[in-house]
Amino acid sequence: MASEGAADMFRGIELEADLRTQRLVMTSHSGGWQSQFMPDRVRIESLKGDWTEERQAPRTSYADHTQQTQWDRLHALYFCSYALWSYLTIPFLYTYPGFHTEVLPEWEESGEVWQRLKVTFPDSIASHSREQVSYFGEDGLLRRHDYTVDVLGGAPGGSNGQTRTCAWN
Repeated sequence: MASEGAADMFRGIELEADLRTQRLVMTSHSGGWQSQFMPDRVRIESLKGDWTEERQAPRTSYADHTQQTQWDRLHALYFCSYALWSYLTIPFLYTYPGFHTEVLPEWEESGEVWQRLKVTFPDSIASHSREQVSYFGEDGLLRRHDYTVDVLGGAPGGSNGQTRTCAWN
């Protein structure tokens, strides 16, 4: 998922997330840009207002993408924005209207017992995939998150507290 010119795009960004609707604003003072993300639109504009890149219905731009497909800045921004918004709002996100949850059998890993929750996302929320599994420790903190990445043709994804979400090689 490499992208020409996007390797350092997300270094030193500031985030502003709306917790009631799926909306995220990123600002890169060093890069001279600000972005706006909503499920149906992604936009990057210069801090001076002298240029803008925008994509309507951004998810459709991933049609036929594989893990080797080069991404432009708007692809990278869409992916990173929906991922960060979701990660910042879990587990509260799962209580929003339209989400369906199912408790799965406990999971044991590294000497800990984790509670597993299968979550089905509504179509109105942009995310990696409709079905995901979250693992919570005894302290209620998210320990692991399993999903497939639909915009990468269903490639397996996941995080375990050590995975960096928006990084490119």
